[in-house]
Amino acid sequence: MLPRSGIVEGHVYNERKEPITRFTVDVVTMAPDSTAAPAPLLSKRFEGPDGAFRLDQMSAWPVLLRITASDYAPAFSELVYARAGETHKVDLTLSGGCTLTGTVHDEKGAPLAGVFLDAESRNAAGAVSQGSMDAASQAQSDLDGSFRLERVPAGEILVRGYAADYATTTAGVQVSACDDLAPIELTMATGGSIVGVVRGSDGKPLAGARLVASHRSIGFVNTVTDAEGRYRFEQLPPVVVRLELLDTAQRNVVHVGVKEGQAVERNLALFAKGSGEIRGRITSGGKPLRGIQVQVACNQGEGGLDMRYPMTGPDGTYRVTDVPDGAYMVGVTAAGRAMAAYVRNGGIAEANLDVIEQPKPADAAVVPASVTKD
Repeated sequence: MLPRSGIVEGHVYNERKEPITRFTVDVVTMAPDSTAAPAPLLSKRFEGPDGAFRLDQMSAWPVLLRITASDYAPAFSELVYARAGETHKVDLTLSGGCTLTGTVHDEKGAPLAGVFLDAESRNAAGAVSQGSMDAASQAQSDLDGSFRLERVPAGEILVRGYAADYATTTAGVQVSACDDLAPIELTMATGGSIVGVVRGSDGKPLAGARLVASHRSIGFVNTVTDAEGRYRFEQLPPVVVRLELLDTAQRNVVHVGVKEGQAVERNLALFAKGSGEIRGRITSGGKPLRGIQVQVACNQGEGGLDMRYPMTGPDGTYRVTDVPDGAYMVGVTAAGRAMAAYVRNGGIAEANLDVIEQPKPADAAVVPASVTKD
């Protein structure tokens, strides 16, 4: 059961208010910097004399539109939330963009050739989120370490350098007037490390456990623990990294601040089992959803985020056992819907969730959950 989509339509112009006849619209979602860059939710090419576009397959949560066209810098919309039955008008203007130049060198000042560079737009979406969006500008440094990034849009831009034997390195620049941009000096750094020991819920070192470190600048980096439960991530940029410990049915997620030139120690453990249970049914418009992944999460403070991912059965039901007491978030990330569940005294918490928001009749009375209406 797929929910109805809202509609987003509009036009794309150049700076002379002339329609751009060929362009691509990407529907992108905001994500925190501690996660790898998400792929576009939808990409669609348009061609026409009036520069018009129309999207009728929008997600059920706020998104951004990214418009790209040959010989132009990309443009980004404000947040768009296209609810079912609604039509949003979005007109965007593309410019030729600016050119960023600079040099790449090591910590001793020696130029570095063959460093891959890209430019990304920093987008602030109010208090919701702030993240980087691909700005479709890439280059590689020459023998003297110089580089040139074309078609860079206005705004806050992050220039990132990628090279073997170095951590991903970022430099920020505010792009406004194209003729007033100073060259960028990017110094590639060796980065820092995250080290630690992974233990099972019984407190014993856990060999062969899989860990994933993620951030916008590095994507996903994987490793496994050795026979003594030890792990190590090298050449990480000095950022806050999302670190996830994966087990068959349970995960632990923490955030670790990496420091340049230092090895930060962060031990992890699988959370102890409890005697509680969370169960329920996932539906769409009242009809059961089969084979849907449900996210069950509990914040355990400094210990991390206790995550579990059950799947729904043929009748839409799911069940998570052996959970400790606490407050849990139960959600379907694919639909952007979630609710709270509370496990107390080792009991059973029931969380039923319908992924389609049901409109309330205009004349319907609001009845408290503790009251039964005849």
